[in-house]
Amino acid sequence: MKNIFLSSLLLSSIFLMGCSVRQGSEEVAFCSSHDVHNEILDGQTTKQQVFERFGTTFAIHFDELGREQWKYSYRKKGLSNQTFQAKTLLVVFDENDVVTKHLFYTNQEESK
Repeated sequence: MKNIFLSSLLLSSIFLMGCSVRQGSEEVAFCSSHDVHNEILDGQTTKQQVFERFGTTFAIHFDELGREQWKYSYRKKGLSNQTFQAKTLLVVFDENDVVTKHLFYTNQEESK
């Protein structure tokens, strides 16, 4: 009887863990807008400092002016797949590898 209970408990735990899905940068996951804006200063923060704080970027792009852009993303779906939370950090660097601008935004939705 004890084995059946433990097996049921284990299967339930695995099922519940599978219902909540996380993707992306864990560093961004736990940041607030306040944190990001205190840690990244436009015109001062370097590419190396961004890397040291947030790690490997999710994607690297270049804008129409040839400036390098790093994108960090995090997304979490809730247990019912009807709720999700997304966070995105976009950092733009100049030719000297200094941040020219950064954007951080969050989105939390519940579909019905």
